[in-house]
Amino acid sequence: MRLLIVFLLLPVFIQAQKDSIRYFLNQLKKKLPDSIQAYYSLKLSDQYRDINPAQSLCYGKSAIELSSKSNVKQILCASQRNVASAFLNLGKADSSFQYVTQSLAIAKELQNPPLIYNALCTLGNVYLEKNQLPQAKKLFDEAIDLANTDSSILTKSRVYINLGYYYYKNLDIKKGIEILKQAESLAKKENDQSTLMDVYSCLGHVYTLANKPDSARNYFFPALEFYHKTNKLRKEALINLGLGIAYRRIYNELKMEQFLNNAYEQFISIGDNVSAVNTLVQKALAYFSSFQLDKCSQTLNLMESESLKFNLKNPLAITYLCKAAISSIVGDTEC
Repeated sequence: MRLLIVFLLLPVFIQAQKDSIRYFLNQLKKKLPDSIQAYYSLKLSDQYRDINPAQSLCYGKSAIELSSKSNVKQILCASQRNVASAFLNLGKADSSFQYVTQSLAIAKELQNPPLIYNALCTLGNVYLEKNQLPQAKKLFDEAIDLANTDSSILTKSRVYINLGYYYYKNLDIKKGIEILKQAESLAKKENDQSTLMDVYSCLGHVYTLANKPDSARNYFFPALEFYHKTNKLRKEALINLGLGIAYRRIYNELKMEQFLNNAYEQFISIGDNVSAVNTLVQKALAYFSSFQLDKCSQTLNLMESESLKFNLKNPLAITYLCKAAISSIVGDTEC
């Protein structure tokens, strides 16, 4: 019933989102003080975070410049975290690191618990992306302790989602599901439908890892519909990737190709080239494991081209390993 109400109200939400973006853009056309322009730039960065990370990055950097000039540290702190998040969403964790550490330092200087909490969560995500898992866990635990002791933090569910991803990366399925069920309960109590869909997305990935594609799809599809209708393109792309992997596990090639192709196109459209190439990796592995070597070779050629274009070393290494494996099977003909 709760989800039905959410989906019925989605058109209103989407229109409000469009109206907000239009309003903030119109305000930036006016000759306003730097502090006010910084505020509107920050709000635009917020609005574009899950729609267009490149736009979020652009407005976030503008907010940093304007808030620095006007010495509005609260906006500066939030803007730096937004830029860090945008870099993360573009697959650039190294670029993200300096901004989020500066954000955390300012948040602590301001002694502002919600800002500290947000920065801890984002910095933990940076470490997750860099596969530095102990550092990520330490930051998430610190954020949970803060959330449990400070009533001004209203979105406790968010850090539990991050912690769920930590256990996902650690391949601890049982603990990941346990933590995400806590996140689900908290999101419902907070009446935060967007966060609830993030919980469902993460549960879908964990159940895919557990080789339970039916359970994965049960969580993926409501989140996919929500993200599609709210224009959260990157989150939609991540679920398409997850669904592609889930269908690969049950050897449904048609569905696997459909969802992975959708994910690839969406990642390319928002400039997340790392995730786009990683999607090609999943296709290549699927074709290789089913001995569809022609399709695998075509995918590997595209992987090689994209990896060289964007200087992505890990996917390029995988490309060459797979090409060598194919050559050993079919001989030294060119892939």
